[in-house]
Amino acid sequence: MQENKLAIFEEKEIRREWYKEDWYFSVIDVVEVLVENNKRPRKY
Repeated sequence: MQENKLAIFEEKEIRREWYKEDWYFSVIDVVEVLVENNKRPRKY
């Protein structure tokens, strides 16, 4: 079983979770990295 950990991409943290042998990543965190926004996105 894999642990739930943060992935690091371009020095930004991306939340992820291991579920049924697959990694699931937070879309909000990925979009934040892609648009290079310095503000933390709002939580849903």
